[in-house]
Amino acid sequence: MTRRPPAVPHRLNITAAIRASAPTARSWSESATSSGIKSLRILQNAGKIFLIHPNGQLEQFARGFRNPFGVVWEAANQRVISTDNGDVGNDEINIVHAGDFCGWPYTEGTKPPVAGAVPPVYTFPMTVAPTGMLALSGRNAILLRGYLICSFVTKTIYWVQDIDARPFPDPIPLVNNVSDGIIDVAEAPDGEILFVTGNAIYKLFPIRLRAVRTEPGVRKAGARRRAAGGNR
Repeated sequence: MTRRPPAVPHRLNITAAIRASAPTARSWSESATSSGIKSLRILQNAGKIFLIHPNGQLEQFARGFRNPFGVVWEAANQRVISTDNGDVGNDEINIVHAGDFCGWPYTEGTKPPVAGAVPPVYTFPMTVAPTGMLALSGRNAILLRGYLICSFVTKTIYWVQDIDARPFPDPIPLVNNVSDGIIDVAEAPDGEILFVTGNAIYKLFPIRLRAVRTEPGVRKAGARRRAAGGNR
């Protein structure tokens, strides 16, 4: 049986700060729903991405999502890069602009398009359950640009090198030695990539891009020289 992230009550908003790819004074929130009706209603919060202005004013940015987790703001292009968890499979990567309707509940993923809906730029061929997302800053020696997308079911981190590439290439899985679903990912000031599961924090070392389990405040001496092989 495939595991997915815990279900969210329809009336409960999931709110998360969007990681900006450039400095911005604005904040963002996203909301999830498996109820199609609430995703459609303009005045309902479910199934939408919101912009929070510095004065606290809330603005609906886009709608038509089933269960978005990771969102990144691209200031240079004035757009949001977002994932969305499909109903059965059909997990998506989306490029979202202000006012977009992204299809749910009328369509999703590879299902037939509907008039007025913006299709995803990519649909995963299997259930991955995308979670956290990161815009790379260029500080990592190997992962210079693009996006990292965590997955709960396939337990890996996918690298999207160019979000505007067409045809869109399959994202590259970077991790194959983690036993739990991955929740979120972050980049340190020196470019090191860290990610978290339900019970551990890992570093993604450049050599072979293998995951190494760490404890809070403890650096594993010599782990880089040992090619970061497996959990420690």
